Amino acid sequence: MKFLNLFFLVITLIVAFANAKVEVLNKKNFNKVIGQDKHVLVKFYAPWCGHCKRLAPVYEELAAAYEKDNDKIIIAELNADEEKDIARKYDIKGFPTIKLFPAKTTTPIDYTNDRSLEAFVDFLEHETGIKAKIPKVHSDIVVLNSGNFDDVVFAKDTNVLVLFYAPWCGHCKALHPVYEKVATDYLNDKKVVITKIDATENTVLAEKYMVKGYPHLVFFDAKEKSKEDYEPEIYDGGRDEQDFIDFLNGKCNTNRVVGGGLNENAGRNNELDELAKKFINADSEEESANIIEEASKIAESIDCKYPKYYVKVMNKINDKKDYVEKEIARLTKIVKGKSLSSEKIDDFTRRINILNMFKKTEENAKDEL
Repeated sequence: MKFLNLFFLVITLIVAFANAKVEVLNKKNFNKVIGQDKHVLVKFYAPWCGHCKRLAPVYEELAAAYEKDNDKIIIAELNADEEKDIARKYDIKGFPTIKLFPAKTTTPIDYTNDRSLEAFVDFLEHETGIKAKIPKVHSDIVVLNSGNFDDVVFAKDTNVLVLFYAPWCGHCKALHPVYEKVATDYLNDKKVVITKIDATENTVLAEKYMVKGYPHLVFFDAKEKSKEDYEPEIYDGGRDEQDFIDFLNGKCNTNRVVGGGLNENAGRNNELDELAKKFINADSEEESANIIEEASKIAESIDCKYPKYYVKVMNKINDKKDYVEKEIARLTKIVKGKSLSSEKIDDFTRRINILNMFKKTEENAKDEL
């Protein structure tokens, strides 16, 4: 057992050092790094400091941004709790304290700007002339703050899932890639918005929605949130992509599947499905015409283009009996192509689902007998 514990400890340390980009300073190496040929940005921190924990992920991103320029600049940190002599020498009285030591000098420049990645980059470029290489990471998650929260969350006819997170929270970091997939899955559903908000920077909102731990997920229902006494639903389900999809499909009447596609119910209408079955089993032109008329009335009463597609298919079948099979084959071939937008794939998938309601299945064939 002791051997296994030691083994896992070694593995953990190897992984930690392999991922480390922020250089750790201490009394053994401080004077070997500071005052040399490189600029050094130093974060003086204490392990127990909440502000330091919140800054850690941003500081790691900063180190990554300057990784290719490590021959000119070093992003470093020093545990001021352990290295009290160094902290005292540089008059460190609060945490985190950040100072830039320009190349070839031990006289630092105090950093007093915002603690965002952009602010750090602007400061370092101004003081050193070195431009950071910040990778642009695309995200479909809407970022909330105290300024836009109500406008986004309480927008009319919009279902909104809100993730309250803390930048230093390990569970939040583990959830993020899954949550990102969910946001992308629902990108084409304009009435479903996947959002996140840093609870540590928006404490009033975190307190209002009773955030006591991280991650904290809250759902704002489009049908309910206009009520004066409305309270959003706390999401306490599973944290797999499928769990979120099952929850949102049930709440928002959507038809998404893992990966962002649509299931076989997308675009369909129960009443019109029944009329489709009656239409393909109609015994006369008069009966077919009556069904088309009934379907047209239903379609006109619904503010959506897909109910009208049922009527279009009925008229096409009257003109060409093999229309359904050929159209399904045509649309399926297009969907499998590589140059189609996700919006078009959704559109064609809904059409194929409707067309399938007009196929003569074994069950329909039995009804004819």
